[in-house]
Amino acid sequence: MKNKNFSPLRLKYTLAGVILSFFMGISLSAYFYFYTNQALKHQLIGKGDYISASLASNARYPIYTEDKSLLSHLVRGVREEKDVAYVLIVDKHEKILFSYFRKNFPQNLSNQLTTWISQQPLVKKQTVFKQIQNLSGYIQFSAPVYGQKSSSSSFFPGLMPEPAAQPQKPELIGTVHVGLSLSHLSAEIRKALLTSLLIFLIVLLAGTLGFYPLAASLTKPIELLTLTAGEIAKGDFTKRVSIDSKDEIGDLARSFNHMTESIQNLIQDINKKNEELTATNEEMAATNEQLKQVNNELQEAQDRLIRSEKLAAVGQLAGVVGHELRNPLAAVRNAAYFLSEKAKRVEALQQDEKIKQFLTIILREVDVSSQIINDLLDFARWRKPEQKEIFLDELVKESLSILEKPENVVVNLNIPHEQGIITGDPQQIRQVVINLIKNGIEAMTEGGTLTLTLSQIPQNGTLYSALKISDTGPGISEEIKSKIFEPLFTTKLKGTGLGLPVVKQNVEANQGKLELESQPGKGTTFTVYLPAKNSDKGTQVS
Repeated sequence: MKNKNFSPLRLKYTLAGVILSFFMGISLSAYFYFYTNQALKHQLIGKGDYISASLASNARYPIYTEDKSLLSHLVRGVREEKDVAYVLIVDKHEKILFSYFRKNFPQNLSNQLTTWISQQPLVKKQTVFKQIQNLSGYIQFSAPVYGQKSSSSSFFPGLMPEPAAQPQKPELIGTVHVGLSLSHLSAEIRKALLTSLLIFLIVLLAGTLGFYPLAASLTKPIELLTLTAGEIAKGDFTKRVSIDSKDEIGDLARSFNHMTESIQNLIQDINKKNEELTATNEEMAATNEQLKQVNNELQEAQDRLIRSEKLAAVGQLAGVVGHELRNPLAAVRNAAYFLSEKAKRVEALQQDEKIKQFLTIILREVDVSSQIINDLLDFARWRKPEQKEIFLDELVKESLSILEKPENVVVNLNIPHEQGIITGDPQQIRQVVINLIKNGIEAMTEGGTLTLTLSQIPQNGTLYSALKISDTGPGISEEIKSKIFEPLFTTKLKGTGLGLPVVKQNVEANQGKLELESQPGKGTTFTVYLPAKNSDKGTQVS
């Protein structure tokens, strides 16, 4: 059941607001972070440049005089800056005149730094800064110190100027190296990062909390319209939308109410017409049902009459033809037998192969004709079955033993004894099995496999013993399937068309069913369902 408090549209608006707030928060926090980061770096660089340049401008005289106490006094103010990690002053001979390292500066690094700076050439131009290898947490600023040899007044401005002389080019007399620690800068950058994250969270939270009520106010009329439409869809056309706003949604609500009212009036008219049509349809349905019932009864009676007349005519014809042909065929057979025996005693006839061949043909064709006559008489003299206990496995093996099987046909048997005990007429069931096996063998003119399987299958509350007889012959087309159980229909050159009708007749007489499955080119399967001995007709099985 759909949750009435859940609104996909409101959720979409809220998600859109959250996404917008997310990107706004990301943008603002990123801008604040990068701006603060750059400002802190520029501030540190400006600080280092100022300190190094200031020390360089005031260190000319102490460098000339190599006065370390004066250099120490000069650096005293710089020591108060917590970012300053060290100060090194080098003369023009790359000799370190003064060095200062903050207490927390590593001793091994101070030794390496002193050695490295004493080996570097003097800085000749403006203040430069860089990070030195193995000092990743520090940045060094180096400023050149220039002076003139003219007099001491150049070192102490404000004294009486000396007589004017030819100006001299400033001389590079040393370098001031100032190292600033980046720890304070890193801490400030981390603070800026935390502040930017806080800005992001504040913007995201404000956007989420602000957009939800805004989305609710925007979607509430649409949700009301949707809810009313759902009630109307269920059949309640008395519902109306209560939205009085002057915007497009209000216009939509008024149009919706007008449409609903029109539909309600139309449905009332349709219902009235439907009531009239329903009454008429009921009368017609009652009449049609009566006509359908009468028609079915007439059709069934007509089918029964046609079948009865057809079977009666076929039975009568079969009986007459069978009796009329049996005696002549017997005479022909006796004559052929007599000639055959006579030929055996006459030497000249024994050597004549054509005589032997024709006598064999006569006897074979007489047997075929006798079998046809027997089929006709069996069909004409159908009788009510006699119920006896039958073992299908024994009956199948007996039927196979009396039939002639070509060498190119292989027979596979899977006939469990305990699943083939039934009650029926042995002669009729034997005729069913023999006819179906014979049909399967004759269908495989080029050889194949004949498979007989037996199993018990419950159907509609009755337990059946199901005998399947499958061949690998050419199969039966859909057009022929509907005709093969009709009397006198056959596709064989020497057939009466009574074999399968007799099979169907015997199976149904013994309270069974016959099913046919066949595909052209894949073979045919006949399944004979006969009630098992422990499941008489009408007995229910679980």
